[in-house]
Amino acid sequence: MKNALSYRGYYGSVEFSDEDNVFFGRIIGITDRITFEGDNVQALRNDFQESVDEYIASCQQLGVSILLPNANHTLETPLTACPSTSSWV
Repeated sequence: MKNALSYRGYYGSVEFSDEDNVFFGRIIGITDRITFEGDNVQALRNDFQESVDEYIASCQQLGVSILLPNANHTLETPLTACPSTSSWV
């Protein structure tokens, strides 16, 4: 997948804001909206991996189903926020 990170079966989009001088992205393929950012590639990768781990841990702690990536999801498919992770939006 081009312009994407992968970790534990999850994929994250990669974008850059020239205005803010920061890389950012979101986990794709699930309906929960989880974002991450970093001021360099390694920081972006670290925040992405931490976001995946926190998502899984939060779902387990709350007793909700952990959403697995949908293989049919693309970077262009809009995502919606999930109430269980609204603090990460």
